[in-house]
Amino acid sequence: MRDSSRVPTREQAARRRGSGPVEPPGRVRLCPIGVIQTLATMPTVLREHRFVAAAALYAVAVIIADICLGSAHGVSGLLVVVPIVVAYERRWKWAAMSALLSAVVIATNLFGRSRVPLDDLLVRLGGVTLAAAFGIYAAIDLAAREHSLAHTKAAAEAAQRAILPVVPEQLGPYRFATLYRSSAEESLVGGDFYKVIRSPWGTRLIIGDVEGKGLGAVSMSSLVLGCFREWAPRTPTLDDLVQVLDQRVLDYEERSAFVTAVVGNLGTDLMLELAVCGHQHPLLSRDRRWSTLAPERCSTPLGLGAKPTVQRVHLQPGDRLLLYTDGLTETRSADGRWVALEDVVATYGSDPLATALDTVAARLTERGKLLDDLAMLLIEVAPDAQAGSPTSWEDSRLWGGSLQ
Repeated sequence: MRDSSRVPTREQAARRRGSGPVEPPGRVRLCPIGVIQTLATMPTVLREHRFVAAAALYAVAVIIADICLGSAHGVSGLLVVVPIVVAYERRWKWAAMSALLSAVVIATNLFGRSRVPLDDLLVRLGGVTLAAAFGIYAAIDLAAREHSLAHTKAAAEAAQRAILPVVPEQLGPYRFATLYRSSAEESLVGGDFYKVIRSPWGTRLIIGDVEGKGLGAVSMSSLVLGCFREWAPRTPTLDDLVQVLDQRVLDYEERSAFVTAVVGNLGTDLMLELAVCGHQHPLLSRDRRWSTLAPERCSTPLGLGAKPTVQRVHLQPGDRLLLYTDGLTETRSADGRWVALEDVVATYGSDPLATALDTVAARLTERGKLLDDLAMLLIEVAPDAQAGSPTSWEDSRLWGGSLQ
C-alpha cells in the first residue's frame, strides 16, 4: 500500500516547480501588471484607430447635447457625420455598424428625452442612410487605394534593390561598406547609385548621380548600371569603359540628361585607378590623415562627351577610400550655411568599417537638413594586404586634414 506521507501536497509540488504557492480554489487573483500593460497599450490602440475614437467622442458629445437641450433644440441629426468619419478606418463594416448605431439612436429619440416630429425624424434617418452609403463606398475605395499603394511601394523597394544591389563585404584584399539616404521620406529610390563588380583586370566600381529627380532619374540610373554591369568585365581600360558609358547616356531618349560619376578599378597589386567625370572628388584616408584625390584635368559628366584623366594611386594596407554623391556636400545648416565636409568626415578613417558611414550620416543630419539624396561607398584595404610601392601621395602637402 502506498505511503500517503510521501505523496507531495499541491503546495509542495508547486514549490518544487518554482511556481510559488497555489491559490485556494475559488479565489480570483488580480494581476496589476496585466492591467498596467493593458493601460500602457491604450495610446497605441487609440493612435491606430484614431478615427473611431474621434467618431465615438463626437457621438457622445452629440447625445449629451441633445439630452441637455431637450425637445426645443434636438441635435441628434448631427450623428450623420459619424459613419463618414469612421470610413477613414478603411473598413466598410465599421462604417455600416456606426451608421446603424446612429440610426438606432435617432429612431429611439434618445429614450424620449427629446421630442422630434416624425417628418424631421424621417429626414434625419434619410441623412444617416445617405451618409452610410457614402461612408461604405469611401471605406472600400480607401482600402483599395491603400492596397494599390502597398503594391507600388513593394515595386519601388524591388526597384531600389535592383538599382542599389548589395555590395559584397569583401573582394580580395578590399572590404566594402555602403549607405544610401533619400532626402524625401516618401521616396525610396532616386538618381544616386553605386556598383561593385569583378573583372579580369581587378574589381571595378562606379558611383554616380543622375541629373534631375523622379522616374526619369531612376530610369537613367538603371540604364547606366546595366551598361556598367555588361561592359565592366569586358573592357580592359577605364578610358574605354568611360567612353562606352558616355555613349550609352548620349543615346538615351532625353538628350539633355547627364550623369556625374566616378569609375574606378582596384587592382590585385593594390593599384587604384580612378576616372572622375564631373563628380565629387574621392577622399583617401591614410595614417589618420585624409586627402582629396583631385584629377589633373577636370572632365565633363557622362553624356556630355566625358574624357577624364585616369589617376593611378598605390594603396597601402589600412587605407580607406570614400566615394560619395553631392548629398554630402550640399547640406545646409539651420542658419543657411553649407555644412563643412571636414566636420562630417572627421573620423571615417578610424571608425569601425561597419559603422563609419552611419557616423558620417548622423553627423550630417545633426548639422543640417539633407537637401539631396546621399550615396556613399567606402573601400578599405585589408591590413594584411600586400603593400603597394610608395608614391608622391605620401607628401604631407597633399593631405587635407587630420582624423580624430
